[in-house]
Amino acid sequence: LPTSTGRPEFSVSVMWAASDFTETNGATRFLPGSNHWPLMKHEAYDKQSNFPQGITEEDIVQATMPKGSVVLWCGNTLH
Repeated sequence: LPTSTGRPEFSVSVMWAASDFTETNGATRFLPGSNHWPLMKHEAYDKQSNFPQGITEEDIVQATMPKGSVVLWCGNTLH
């Protein structure tokens, strides 16, 4: 798939909710649009709750959904 970064998208991920996904039980968190960031920004993300410069907790969305629902995302979207 073509992307705005000039790099091809090699994977698409999907997750089926076997139970309700809620904020309380830890629904998967995503940074929408992060799949369009330059690679440098991804490399700076240290997976220790520190976000890349300019990104805050308010930028994150959670995939809250009832049992049986599906969420689909580009493989290089931070989650």
